Amino acid sequence: MGDDYTILSVEMKDQWNSTYGMMQNYDIHVQKAGSSEPEAGWVQLSQKPETEPPRVGGTLHGHIETKNVNGKSFKKFRKINPKFGGTEAHRGGLGGSQAPSGEALTATLSRIEGKLDYSIQMLEELTDRRDVVHDVSDENVNLDDPFNGLGV
Repeated sequence: MGDDYTILSVEMKDQWNSTYGMMQNYDIHVQKAGSSEPEAGWVQLSQKPETEPPRVGGTLHGHIETKNVNGKSFKKFRKINPKFGGTEAHRGGLGGSQAPSGEALTATLSRIEGKLDYSIQMLEELTDRRDVVHDVSDENVNLDDPFNGLGV
C-alpha cells in the first residue's frame, strides 16, 4: 500500500543506465497527504527519461524508503500503481503485494481457458487427429507422461 504525496520542489539530477535501460534521477521535496509538515530532506525519484517528469504541485502515489548504497544513506521514493497495489514495475502483472480480486482471477482464468481451447483446436487441425485431447477430469494424471499415453 502507498500514500499520496504532493510535490513541493523538484531538481533534475543525473541519468544512469540500469538493467531496465536508461533512468533519470530527480531530487524531490514532498509532503504526505493529510500531514501538516513536509518530509524532512530531499527524496530521490528514479524513472525512465520518457516518463512525464515530476512537477511542483503534482501528486505521486507510493512510499519512501531509506536506502544504503556504498555506505551512503538516502531516501528513495517508490511509486506504487494504485490500481494494482504494486510498484510500477509490476504494471503488466496481477500486481505487487496486494492479492488480486476473485473477479480479476476469474477473468484471467477465462482468457487462459480460451487460449487453451484455441491451441487444442489448432493442434487437432494440424495433426488431423481428433483424439489428441480427451476429458481427464475423472482420471489420474501421470506427471511423467504429460500426454497421458496418447503416443504423441
